[in-house]
Amino acid sequence: MRRLKILALWAAVVVLAMGMAFATVPRAAAHDKWTFVWDRQFPDTTSDLYGVDALDANHVWAVGTGGAVLFYDGSTWTRQASGLTLETLYEVSALDANHVWAVGGHGIVLFYNGSSWSAQSSGTTRALHGVFALSGTHVWAVGAGGTIRHFNGVVWQEQASGTAQPLQSVEAADANHVIAVGSGVRLFNNGTGWASMGATTDDFSSVSALNATNFWASGQNGRVSYFNGLNWVNQATPPLAGDEQVSGISAASAGHVWACTNQGMVIFYDGTEWQFESYADPALMDISAADTGNVWAVGAGGRIMYGHKFEPPATNRDWGTDSRGMTSPQTNWYLAEGCTGPGFVTLIEIANPQAAAATVNLTFMADDSVSVVPAFVVPAQSRATLNVAGYMDDEWGVSTRLHSDVGVVVERSMYSDAMTWGHNSIGVSAPQTTWYLAEGSTGPGFETWVLVQNPGAAVANVNLTYMTPSGPVTGPSAAMQPHSRQTFDVADTLPGAWSVSTLVSSDHPVIAERAMYGNGRAWAHECVGLNAPGTNWFLAEGCTGPEFETWILVQNPGTEPAHVQLTYQTASGPLVGPTATLAPNTRQTFDVGATVHTWDVSTRIVSDRPVVAERAMYGSDRRWAHDSIGITGAVSNWYLAEGETGDNVETWLLVQNPTVEVANVTFTFLTPAGRGPVVTVSVPPQSRRTFNADDYIAYYRFGVRAASTRPIILERSMYGQCPT
Repeated sequence: MRRLKILALWAAVVVLAMGMAFATVPRAAAHDKWTFVWDRQFPDTTSDLYGVDALDANHVWAVGTGGAVLFYDGSTWTRQASGLTLETLYEVSALDANHVWAVGGHGIVLFYNGSSWSAQSSGTTRALHGVFALSGTHVWAVGAGGTIRHFNGVVWQEQASGTAQPLQSVEAADANHVIAVGSGVRLFNNGTGWASMGATTDDFSSVSALNATNFWASGQNGRVSYFNGLNWVNQATPPLAGDEQVSGISAASAGHVWACTNQGMVIFYDGTEWQFESYADPALMDISAADTGNVWAVGAGGRIMYGHKFEPPATNRDWGTDSRGMTSPQTNWYLAEGCTGPGFVTLIEIANPQAAAATVNLTFMADDSVSVVPAFVVPAQSRATLNVAGYMDDEWGVSTRLHSDVGVVVERSMYSDAMTWGHNSIGVSAPQTTWYLAEGSTGPGFETWVLVQNPGAAVANVNLTYMTPSGPVTGPSAAMQPHSRQTFDVADTLPGAWSVSTLVSSDHPVIAERAMYGNGRAWAHECVGLNAPGTNWFLAEGCTGPEFETWILVQNPGTEPAHVQLTYQTASGPLVGPTATLAPNTRQTFDVGATVHTWDVSTRIVSDRPVVAERAMYGSDRRWAHDSIGITGAVSNWYLAEGETGDNVETWLLVQNPTVEVANVTFTFLTPAGRGPVVTVSVPPQSRRTFNADDYIAYYRFGVRAASTRPIILERSMYGQCPT
């Protein structure tokens, strides 16, 4: 089971593809890749780990360089004293919690009796690469020079292998069905002695036995071979990079076989075909399945990946909203969108993360009127919510300007009065003369509206330019009166256009946002514009699980082609995404689900020319949708004004860690009654983690302050049901 010994540890670019298997075994219960996820675990070691064996979900051992022996009790990895400091241990095998063997260089054999490790004399000084315990009187170890040693319960004795080739792995279905594999060799022991299973040129590193008629062996060049009790048959694996080694393999059932590679891949066999399941950088060297729901893979630098069953939350989502966090509190905020006409609800959310109370002044601007709200106080470390209809009712277009005497953070949420759709956006702290909006569509069933606020005292002459996959299209122009808001229907200029970005330019500073609706306003999403393109973008949210769509929208407003590279960051680590060249003044759309299938996926976009990036998500057959702009750099402090837990409402905090170190993130919840719970979580390097706010706070509405030990990206998504 699960062995790779003495192979170079190195990582490479991951290539995602699919392959079909030619040889099959009887199909077992289906493995649902959507309810099986891989997470990274963090032992207190940087030792390279070569071997792992999972007895059950609460008894897992891993071994490696420097005599490292690690034990997992179901919650924590701890180091066990091996008595070694310089030697390397290559494999470990557990018969039960009180009978565990580990082997390594120079003929090392260690035995664990349930309380401590001690050395046993193997009778050889040759390196031992593999070990397997069938019973207390049948334990085999294999290694260099064709070495095979057998433990009979008292002593280790030599068994003749008939080969001088190095052996890497051994496993037994029973005492009469034992297989050992190595460099160009496969050996079988029927209970009386070892014999060759026929000539082979393949170098094998690992073997796994399910029973007497189901063995799998893996090795170089992506090789996986299956033994059915009579013959060996090669099975097709997904295309792997170059001479990638399938370094470990482990079978939990005929339809649940996992393998890992020395370039960080995990692949899975469901009884019919091998497919990609996870990816981690750096190399993975061994894998062990305790059962069909608990699998561990180990590798370079103390890397440990845990595969396990995951049950997604059972929800009935009628609407969804999403927004990236804000990086600093400000004293001035602007929000271009808002509507209090029939069927619309507009809320302003204000979070005060300061130690002092904030005195806030609000001004609402409609097409032809202005309403000033009397000053009010938001207490320290608290959150307040205002219904705009209480100050400016029955207005189809309402923008907001907010001023505070101390820094606060502000968002705006809009809903239909029946709560069948919702959307949300952060505010911006200053008007600008140029705005970019990457998303937009006027295809059948889509509405796209560009919303412009002129908060200044002078007329603003505004021009819109639309950017499509085929190039720019001149849009409308308008002279906007001071302290006003104007709405532009993109379909008036570009009807039936599936992909439309927008450039808003003005001779005086303004605010620009974009709202979209679809399926007869069954869903909606909205986003503020960006006032500058960039060469580096991060988007924390994303999901490509069942009934989820995630789209990355990139706008090139420049005069030269832009070459972009997408990289996806998941709970398991990074995955290289697509590349593309965007012509000047065009827009391009990327379907994340075409590359990666996972519940949690963030995106990083790198371009050689400045571009603009957003992400749109849809779910439940487009019953709901939400959208967010990207951010050009990770920071250590984030703020969110909106959040809610309660009946029929979910709030999720989405953290993307693009750094190479663990980020410890402290969430402080800000409630209408003041500071709420303070919680610290960890996010692995180059990965994405999702946190359910309901696990930490039961308040109806809240804001969040997040402080991280490493620069991160923070977003928040909310989902809810229509009132019954």
